[in-house]
Amino acid sequence: MGEIYVYSVDGILITTLGADTRSAPFWPYPEQKLGMAIKGLSFDAEQFWPFMFGLDDGNVYLSLGKWHSSIVRLDGLDKVQRIDLGAVNATAEMIAAAAPARVEEASKNALRDEISVPPIQAKIDGDLSEWPAKGWATINPKCSFQLGLEGNKLVVAYRTDQSQMLLNSATEFPFAFTQGGGLDLMLRISGSGDDKRPEVGDIRLFVTKRNGEVLAVLYRQKTTGSGNRQTFASPVGEVIFDDVQDVSKYVEVASNGSNYEFSVPLSVLGLKDPVGKTFRGDVGLVLSDGVRSRARIYWHNKWDSMAADVPSEARLNPSQWGLFKF
Repeated sequence: MGEIYVYSVDGILITTLGADTRSAPFWPYPEQKLGMAIKGLSFDAEQFWPFMFGLDDGNVYLSLGKWHSSIVRLDGLDKVQRIDLGAVNATAEMIAAAAPARVEEASKNALRDEISVPPIQAKIDGDLSEWPAKGWATINPKCSFQLGLEGNKLVVAYRTDQSQMLLNSATEFPFAFTQGGGLDLMLRISGSGDDKRPEVGDIRLFVTKRNGEVLAVLYRQKTTGSGNRQTFASPVGEVIFDDVQDVSKYVEVASNGSNYEFSVPLSVLGLKDPVGKTFRGDVGLVLSDGVRSRARIYWHNKWDSMAADVPSEARLNPSQWGLFKF
């Protein structure tokens, strides 16, 4: 997300230039000075055609920028050299001692494609102590989630490293996923089919806060009846959703530090009698600076990470979702 990767001619990664836009402010920075060090700053997503070149002064330079066009000097490339890392000799005793780690990894792998949605009694307060210790499915190394069924409500819990996840500046609720952070839930209420095309019953619920109040938006790309039709467009394409509804009054959400919980009635999702059934779905996060989305990360769908093109951010891709087993 915005970095430039520098490799040797035989494919060995040497370094990265620029920081990840999901974790660093983008450049230009408020204070610009000739000769300033460009460290801890992102060149921003979709900054196209950076160009590296050398001059007769012996220095290497890089032209880059998205909202600007700048030239920076790269220092240290002349010090790059190969090193001998030696060899690793694994004994039978060492392999045997690693058995617990292999068991733990196998347990994690089991949560990569299918997760259980057990009954749970969860108070929506961001305190995750009531959730099973080993039930967390990984979104990325620092973020994970669990699903639970509490009576007639679906409950979602998130452990993250983002304490400001629910900051959103959306002026029009359908565009909430582009104008700040939030908690994402995808679901195919018709079952576990993996048809690539969105169908009636495929939904997305995006939960955040705006001006301190809950904002929850339900997206249906296809419906059989009439609804609040919405077009999401950019210079390179568009996608039409048959129905986009503000369902904030039905959703309860809370945070505790960087932990989050929300609940939503099954009836709002259109989910009936789910116990004993399996549904295709996904859970993720939209990361932001409180004004615009900067990245999207999901448990199962690693394909959809675009955060710089509205229709791409809106489209549902059910064939990339995992399985929820109730």
